[in-house]
Amino acid sequence: MLELPEIKIRIEEHQAEVKVCPVCNKVIKGEFPKELSRTVQYGKGVYSFIAACQNLLMLPYERTSEFFSYLFGHTISEGTIKNINERLYNTLEETEQKIKESITKSDVINQDETGIYISGDRQWLHASSTPQMTYYYSHESRGQKAFDEIGIIPEFHGILIHDYWKPYLGYTDCSHYLCNAHHLRELKFIHEEFAHQKWALEMRKLLKKAKELVYRAKLNGKMSLSPYLINKYESLYDGIISKAIRGNPPNKERTTKRGRIKQTVSRLLAERFRDCKKMILGFIHDFKIPFDNNLAERDLRMMKLKQKVSGCFRSKEGADFFCRIRGYISSARKQGFNVFDALLSAFKGKPLLNI
Repeated sequence: MLELPEIKIRIEEHQAEVKVCPVCNKVIKGEFPKELSRTVQYGKGVYSFIAACQNLLMLPYERTSEFFSYLFGHTISEGTIKNINERLYNTLEETEQKIKESITKSDVINQDETGIYISGDRQWLHASSTPQMTYYYSHESRGQKAFDEIGIIPEFHGILIHDYWKPYLGYTDCSHYLCNAHHLRELKFIHEEFAHQKWALEMRKLLKKAKELVYRAKLNGKMSLSPYLINKYESLYDGIISKAIRGNPPNKERTTKRGRIKQTVSRLLAERFRDCKKMILGFIHDFKIPFDNNLAERDLRMMKLKQKVSGCFRSKEGADFFCRIRGYISSARKQGFNVFDALLSAFKGKPLLNI
């Protein structure tokens, strides 16, 4: 039978002995541990528990305080919870910088962003992900202004995976490849909403079949599909796109005095597949290129959960606290570390990450 031990607060008392030298009558007092700065204070185990509630379980301040009281019969204030987060945030400053540098130097980055609310205002949360690291950053901008301030993409020279968000394409020192999970969803929508768009179903089947072939080839230790299969799937791809372009002629009727003439969603998607063939089919040429951007999307999903459970961030400072701490937690989990052990080690000044 598996059972929990009794859950209760343990009080550790520290006493300093006072001695008087019998020769010179000098009073000598023992020293307390350096981390003891007040008469009564919480230990690092409590700090780690609170940090886990806030940044792993996504509990808001009030619920964290209530949960702590229910478990331990001891009340902890919201101000103390904020101070614990701030202490961990400051402790992880160097670690976050190392995570950022490690991601910038990696071969492949999955990049994504999602909307968040800070003090009721819409802002953007950016995630840069690798299989071993996660970096988060909140910014008022979704595009180039944010990318430049974050500093990862401008310095990156590898393979960048993202959705079809055009500001990414302005950075030419890296290779761009698109998320095909997005494409599968868009193709499904086109096929289901517009009965005559049969090309969308054909392209969807082609991408899924190519993904399956890549998966099997990876199991056999290969790094790309054979030239024969690459030529075959590129030819099939070209044929489907030719059909899509013919079946969706461009709209030439202007509805506004300025700007581009508005095109149908089917036409726009067909043009993207025509113009971005290399960025869409890269995964069959080089198995380092993932089929989709699910890694970054999964890393962002927990941030959306945070907003659902806790509501918007009260301040930019609170969002920054959460981004840095959550990035550390996510990276620790990716590397197989126990989250509580990782938080406890961080409070001791020795974060558990292989960087």
